[in-house]
Amino acid sequence: MKPGLVIRPATPEDADLLAPRLRREDREEIYAVTGCPPLPVLRDGVASSDPCLAATDGAGLVMALFGVIPGPAGCGKIWLLGAPELLRRRFSVRRWSHTWIALLHRRYATLWNYVDPRNRAHVRWLQACGFVLTPAGEYGFERRPFYRLEKHATGSASHVLSTGSTPSIHHNPLKTGAIKFEENCSETDFSFDCNNPVDA
Repeated sequence: MKPGLVIRPATPEDADLLAPRLRREDREEIYAVTGCPPLPVLRDGVASSDPCLAATDGAGLVMALFGVIPGPAGCGKIWLLGAPELLRRRFSVRRWSHTWIALLHRRYATLWNYVDPRNRAHVRWLQACGFVLTPAGEYGFERRPFYRLEKHATGSASHVLSTGSTPSIHHNPLKTGAIKFEENCSETDFSFDCNNPVDA
């Protein structure tokens, strides 16, 4: 039996460790959107997200980074990038995803982003987590057809946290706050300077 996943706050070093091991589909999606290699994009994700979390195995191997980049009006741009090992834990990932998405919704009324249809594992995962996917036309550096994904908070996460398959949580790790949603969650500038990433 595989040891369980460990979710902890991400560090800049996690980006350095994960970048050379990313899934091919994740590397292709990064390039399609930004025109950049994975490392500066991962570093920027760690630096820009609130929160940014790392999923590791029992031995501490980083299998994925995920987080939310804050936007206006209670909107957050959710993302996840992982190594091939993550797919071998897909049942655990799906089970825990609902918990963490519910926690993220405590801070962000709307979670959104874009996904490359070629990244079928991501598309299936997003649909299983309740995100609505709609065709978004050409998007990103390569101007490829993408889906826009979006999920709105439906209420408290307490019903998720009360089940037996959740982490032990004695307080809200995401700093709860009042959130008002307005329909202006959109990507107006997807450009990314590969040579000047955010200094993490």
